[in-house]
Amino acid sequence: MNSVEIMSAKEARELLNNNGIEFLKKYSKTINGAIKRSASSGHRSMKICFFENTPNSVLNNLKEIGYECYITTQYNERHKQDIYALHMDW
Repeated sequence: MNSVEIMSAKEARELLNNNGIEFLKKYSKTINGAIKRSASSGHRSMKICFFENTPNSVLNNLKEIGYECYITTQYNERHKQDIYALHMDW
């Protein structure tokens, strides 16, 4: 029989936050650059695509600072994998 490890709520939050931190370490410059380019062009929204899903903690942080955002997923035939699109409005 397989054993199941149960996490406390605190451990689960820390794991989610760590995933968000790792994601932001990799992509914060990309996201900030895309926001600046879109905003300076007069746009009030943008879409940026990644090969990995955006953690919920990142979405929650973006919402807390005033962005409306959500994720969509689409399959990319060329890369043979899902592409995750972060949609942001401000």
